[in-house]
Amino acid sequence: MGRTASIFLLTVTITLAACAPASPTATLPTQTAVASPTTTPVPPSPTPTYTPFPSPTPAPPTPTPLPRISASCYPDASAPLEDLVILRGPEHLLDPSCQVSGGVGEIIASWDIDRDGTPESNQLNPAPMSLAPGEYRPLVTLADEAGQVLTVESPRIVKVGEPRYPTWTFGVMEHLNNTFGLYPNTTSIEEVVDLMQEGNIPAVRVDFVWGEIEPYKGSYQWGKYDQIVDILTSRGIDVVPIIAFSPSWASDSGSMFSPPRSPPEFGTFAGQIARRYSARIDVYQIWQEANVSMYFDPPNPNTYSELLNASYLDIKYFDPDSVVVMAGLSNDASAYYPGVTFIPPEDFLRQLYENHALFDAVARHPTTHPAEGAPSLRQKMYALRQVMAEYNDNQSQVWVTENTASTNLSHLGGVSEEEQAAWLSTSFRVLLDEHLATKVFWYNFRDVVVDSDPFMAYVGLVHNDLTPKPAFYTLANLIKEYP
Repeated sequence: MGRTASIFLLTVTITLAACAPASPTATLPTQTAVASPTTTPVPPSPTPTYTPFPSPTPAPPTPTPLPRISASCYPDASAPLEDLVILRGPEHLLDPSCQVSGGVGEIIASWDIDRDGTPESNQLNPAPMSLAPGEYRPLVTLADEAGQVLTVESPRIVKVGEPRYPTWTFGVMEHLNNTFGLYPNTTSIEEVVDLMQEGNIPAVRVDFVWGEIEPYKGSYQWGKYDQIVDILTSRGIDVVPIIAFSPSWASDSGSMFSPPRSPPEFGTFAGQIARRYSARIDVYQIWQEANVSMYFDPPNPNTYSELLNASYLDIKYFDPDSVVVMAGLSNDASAYYPGVTFIPPEDFLRQLYENHALFDAVARHPTTHPAEGAPSLRQKMYALRQVMAEYNDNQSQVWVTENTASTNLSHLGGVSEEEQAAWLSTSFRVLLDEHLATKVFWYNFRDVVVDSDPFMAYVGLVHNDLTPKPAFYTLANLIKEYP
């Protein structure tokens, strides 16, 4: 304890001595003042600011997606898989329906049949409704309770009247439009038509040549054709116009036998014929032998389908109950006309069905030499009927719009006038009695000697001078016999 106290006392003493003031008499040693260099103060480094990295915001849970609306809407319940529906006559009503899946809650449908912005029905499956003849593409808007909206375009509908097939059975072809220079005036037309009336001929096929009626686009010259229609109908003879052949302005090649570059333009022309003559004409045939390059160069069923459909729709617009006959399909003519391109009638017709071509009557030109007889004629017609059966076409009639035999004995294939008459009787009876055709026409009424084809120049029922051949009287008797 004594040693510790001594150390503590000593420490206190030293400390007190150091803190005591100096004596006034004491002299400090002289010191030299040395200037210290001036130093610019260095600012302190800024203190870094620390920003903490924010904690990630947890993502909201993924909402369960709404069940989307899915629908298929059909214009006619009887044909839900068709992309084109033809409704014929008043009894064929539009019977639309929708098959819907998905969506939330109640689905509301809005059917705008004619696309005028005003819905015809707000039901998913509306009651059957009647349509005026025309073309329709119904638009269906579907909405659910969650606000989802789906717009569906249904297949195309063509509404036409019931074809008023004529009651007559027979007809002839005659170039009354003066294609071969036989009928330059009214008197010449009246003379031959009076002879037709004497033979009780009920119908005549006449070329309605597009380039003659509309030589310039939009400029129509009806005079000659008004005259033909007036003369025939005033004698109770029906006119069957063959609407055909391109004016130079409508064809890329400039040839009348080339298809027009615009099928809708041709359809417009066909419609103008129906518009003008619908009160007096019931039947319209579209083009001539479209399966051979002689008259449709090059023959193409796809192109012809477009042309036929355009014509059908335009004609039906002005004349809903009329009969539209497709082009008569020809035999292979390459044996007589080298270089002619030919598509077999059955193949051509099959492609028309594949293209959904529109027509009321299938037409065939099964020209058969009398020596080949009825078996050859039957075979040609059976083959065509078979294609129709393949496509379940039991609505369209079958017309033979040309059958013929030449009396040019100096030409290979020519027969006597008596043989011509006998073949007319045999062939027409086979076609009608065996239900191979509904209507039959003979080509031609008059020998057209100015034709460059020596065979076809002598196929008439009357000579060029209008004296009748035996076949004239044979046909007159058949007309009396058949209803």
